Amino acid sequence: MGQLAESVSRSLSSLKGPVALIGHSMGGLVAQMVASQVDVQSLVCVASATPKAVWMRPTRTGIRSFLPQLMGLARGRPLALSEKAYLDCGFDQLPSDAQSKALQRLTPWPNRLTRELGLSRPDIPRDAISAPMLVVHGFKDPIVTLHQSRLLADYFGAVLWRFDDVSHHPMLEPAGVRVADNIAEFVTRPRRRLVREIDAFSPEEGIGQQAREARDPNPVRSDSRFGDRRKKG
Repeated sequence: MGQLAESVSRSLSSLKGPVALIGHSMGGLVAQMVASQVDVQSLVCVASATPKAVWMRPTRTGIRSFLPQLMGLARGRPLALSEKAYLDCGFDQLPSDAQSKALQRLTPWPNRLTRELGLSRPDIPRDAISAPMLVVHGFKDPIVTLHQSRLLADYFGAVLWRFDDVSHHPMLEPAGVRVADNIAEFVTRPRRRLVREIDAFSPEEGIGQQAREARDPNPVRSDSRFGDRRKKG
């Protein structure tokens, strides 16, 4: 995973002008690694994996899909999911012709990369990314839970957008056009989080209530137009 991040960083060094970095799934975690080391204008993580500090809870679909592969991974084999597993993991949301094309393009995941993602994800400090960040979540996603996306957004102080009609691969799904349009609008005018979800987490969840309040740019009142929603006393 570190080699992937280094490769992306080298590519960015050859570009001129502001950079909008977008990563999907495991690529979202790679994008976080790069943005923690390289200056980018904005960062977008779609259906993203999380760094070590953010709990990544497997879903039932994920367990069913990956469990048969554990013995092979332990023996050093690459991860080669079945077509049914890929369909269960979100490819079933694609039109039939797009399904066939996507399945034909698949290649096994290298063993080391798979093990790193599952057992030794990188540790990225929450203050290491200074660029405005957007976390995109599809409500039909069978792999990444909404709670996981919210924890990721809370960790980095990112904007979180939920799209109810997309799954894990919005860039291939018909409803993903709207997602792409909104991402384009964000990277054109990147912005930081406007409303703090005070009541969305219990005090110990995510980065913790004390850490959220410490980085609050406006400790006197809420940024919400509904006024101060914080509990007093």
